[in-house]
Amino acid sequence: MDQNDAIDIFMRRLANRAYFAPIEYINKILFDGPGQSNSNKSELELHNWFIGLNNQEKAIVQDMVDKTAFSVLFGVLVLIDNQTMGYPISDQVSDFAFYIQTYQNDSLMSENEYQGAIRLNHPKNNFDLHDLVSSYLKK
Repeated sequence: MDQNDAIDIFMRRLANRAYFAPIEYINKILFDGPGQSNSNKSELELHNWFIGLNNQEKAIVQDMVDKTAFSVLFGVLVLIDNQTMGYPISDQVSDFAFYIQTYQNDSLMSENEYQGAIRLNHPKNNFDLHDLVSSYLKK
C-alpha cells in the first residue's frame, strides 16, 4: 500500500462516517421524526417545524445541513493538515502527524507495535487532505 491508497481508504471512510451518515441522520429526523424508540422532545419539535415548511424552505434547510456537515469536515481536515496559524504547541516547532498503521495482530495493535506506517498529512505532500475532500463527497 502506498500513500495514495492510504489516503483513499481514509477519505472514503471519513466521507461516509463524518459527512454522509450525519446528513442521513438529520434528514431522517427532519422528514420522519425521531422514531418510536426515541422520545427526544427537541427532535420531535424540529421534525414538526420542518414538515410545516414549504418546499422552498425545506430545500434551504437541506442546503444548510449539507453546508454545515461540509464545513465541519473541512475544518477538521484543515487542522489535520496543519494549516491553522502557528504550531499546535505554541512554544515548540510541532505539527499533527496523521498515520495509518498496520499490525501483525490485535495484541500488537493494543501495544502500539506497528509493522508499517504511512503518514497521510506529510509536510512534503503537494496537496492537503482538505483540498481533496470535495472529490469524495459526490453523491
